[in-house]
Amino acid sequence: MSLIADTMSSYLGRETQKYPPGSMPKTKMGGNDVAQQQGTTRSIVNEKLLDSGIRLSDFFMIHTPTTLDQIPEITSRLNQAICSPPSVNMNDQFGPWIRKQSLGRGGFGVVWLYHNQETDEKIAIKEFQPHNTSEKIRMWWNAEVEIMGKLQHDNLIKALPVPPELTPDPANLPVLAMEFCEGGDLRKVLNLPQNCFGLPEVEVCSLATGIGSALKYLHKHRVIHRDIKPENIVLKTVNNKILYKIIDLGYAKELDINSQCFSMVGTVKYLAPELFIGQPYSKAVDYWSLGVVIYECISGSRPFLPNAPPVEWHQQVGRKSPEDIAAEYNKNSENCEVVFSKKLPPRNHLCGPLREYFERWLRLMLRWDPKARGKANCFELLEEIDNLKILFLLHVETNSLLSYCVTREQSVADMARLIYKDTGIPADSQCILTPTGFRLNASEPALYFEEPSAIAFLFRTGPMINQERKCTNLPENVNTIVKDPTVLLDLKGHRRAWAESVYWFIEENKIYNRLMQGYRAALLNLMRDNSVLLRQKSEMETEICQLKVCKEFFKTSLDFDINKCRESMEESTHLLRLLESWTDLANRLDNLDDLVERGKDLGERVSRINSAVLELQKKLDNSPVKTSNLEEFEQKAREKYEEFLKSIQANHQDVVDHYSMVQLIANCFITRDKHTKFLYSHISEIRAQKNEVEPIFKDLEEYLLYIRDAKDQLTILQRQRQETIWSLIHMPLRHQEMSTGELSTMPFSTNMMSLNTNMESLQLLTDCREYSNNFNSILREVLKEQEKRMGFFSSLKGNK
Repeated sequence: MSLIADTMSSYLGRETQKYPPGSMPKTKMGGNDVAQQQGTTRSIVNEKLLDSGIRLSDFFMIHTPTTLDQIPEITSRLNQAICSPPSVNMNDQFGPWIRKQSLGRGGFGVVWLYHNQETDEKIAIKEFQPHNTSEKIRMWWNAEVEIMGKLQHDNLIKALPVPPELTPDPANLPVLAMEFCEGGDLRKVLNLPQNCFGLPEVEVCSLATGIGSALKYLHKHRVIHRDIKPENIVLKTVNNKILYKIIDLGYAKELDINSQCFSMVGTVKYLAPELFIGQPYSKAVDYWSLGVVIYECISGSRPFLPNAPPVEWHQQVGRKSPEDIAAEYNKNSENCEVVFSKKLPPRNHLCGPLREYFERWLRLMLRWDPKARGKANCFELLEEIDNLKILFLLHVETNSLLSYCVTREQSVADMARLIYKDTGIPADSQCILTPTGFRLNASEPALYFEEPSAIAFLFRTGPMINQERKCTNLPENVNTIVKDPTVLLDLKGHRRAWAESVYWFIEENKIYNRLMQGYRAALLNLMRDNSVLLRQKSEMETEICQLKVCKEFFKTSLDFDINKCRESMEESTHLLRLLESWTDLANRLDNLDDLVERGKDLGERVSRINSAVLELQKKLDNSPVKTSNLEEFEQKAREKYEEFLKSIQANHQDVVDHYSMVQLIANCFITRDKHTKFLYSHISEIRAQKNEVEPIFKDLEEYLLYIRDAKDQLTILQRQRQETIWSLIHMPLRHQEMSTGELSTMPFSTNMMSLNTNMESLQLLTDCREYSNNFNSILREVLKEQEKRMGFFSSLKGNK
């Protein structure tokens, strides 16, 4: 074992953590009691060891009598990995296939990327490492190749036929051809600074449901993986969506009849508790490992004392209750006591509803007792999570993001009560806008957006109320370097502080851009209203123009008829009442001028609003927020972080100056506050202008109804006046026709020539009386209807 100690001291990472004195157990080794030396170091494997193809964590375990027989094998593998790394030439060609690069190393083999020059196809080939001479390892290798050939699932790496040019000699062990996943492994993603507090919500859900589905499939086919960890999950982009796949079934084992296994395998940090003490285990070990991986993807760190030595870890975490899903040391207590939690840490990317669902799920997956862990309903709960539909609302007044679980049956009105509970805005005062500025009506579905991360924006109708707005606090390690830019941290602390700084810049940029979207939604909504007002104004002006033409035509015709009526009164007294009625109507038509003036006033109001909206648009175009946002700071922070990593790798410096990063943080604070203040000032102006727009809509609608009605009334009166005139014309004609007809039917007789003249006079008198009665009857009906129509014009002046 001396070679391991020597190798660890020269090759392992800089930061080490020692076991407390007396904490390492004594074990029997070849019949001799050998006490582990105090201060045995545990450390993360550095890049040089990783390049050799073996992770120390693949071998490091708490030895019990059942695992001591593996020490020679572990020693041999570690010696071979460090002293005799496989020698392979890049760009070796096998027919059309070229070996491009190493993609990584699994438990028993190395994975190479091969590229077909003719078809441009890329595949991954896993080859057995020559130094793995153990018969057990060879058996596991053959089992992996065999198992991979049997399994087919979207979230399991897909085995492919081995091209003939790459088929090994029959005397050698087979190679494993797999699909190439260009996204790398999950560990690479988790190490990105923006993910130091977990993955985005969409990716967490996709990962949990996908890998959970793959595990369910494996267990259904009586296979346990036994080594679920971020390094064994890879990413592949399919239809613009990231698909997560399990790889490296080198430790996978087919379950026997009683589903109990005894071999000690897997990676220590993700091992289930029963594996630490050599107990027989079942597929429940996969539940624990998956729970640890998902917790890390949500929060950025493992759930239980991630930096504790294995023995201490097992002793402390074993005290947790079934409902606990996390544990950490209380740094403020004298004895650094362990504090357990049933909740996820507050700093993560999950919304409230999803956080609650994942906490329930983690309580199932992270139970200490394997018999109570997971069970079938853990996959059912993942399916529920996958089917959840979330409505995201940015409450603009407070700059806080709200989230609600919704169904396709729920409407916006159904969500009003929940929104009121969270914001205090009554249902009738809630204004929800889409990013394009459309307002969601109460009857519209709450699930307006199909995109998982789409956001709507909540405003208050009426004046905007100034409230305390939510601002993100600096992460703990960032706060440390801001308070003292010269603070000395170990290498891991330095890296973490700078990674958290990048994360903070990204979050600030995200929050600012979200507020900017809310501002644009408010402006677009106002511009849409302004466009509607301009269309209604144009429509109103057209109606006014038509009304004026109709009025002028009607007035000219009426004046002509009045003059003719006055001339005819000398010959007939029957037109007196009609003349009076027409004269009154002519006077009342002047009230239409008042209606036209009202239209001019409304048009001027619309023009003023249009000018104000244009000024608001120009104000945005000329403001710094449109072109200078926080993306510049985010990019600079990323660049500084990359420079920091290169500096560490090149110089191995233990002291890093934080002034440049702290100065960038300070400048970002100033710019953020300045731009945010401008945005809220501008949003207040937009909402104030919006409040002026709302009443005009009602006034315009009422006015258009009036003016259209006035035009219709003029048309009806014109027609009725013409009908009256023609009725008066037709009456003498009908009388004349009737008299002519009666005379033409009389038999020609000389006796008739001698009719009594008195009888003729009597007949004429009767005819005149009948004509007069008919005329008066028609005139009464016409005047009655006309009076009814004329009442409209009298009302115009009163409604001014």
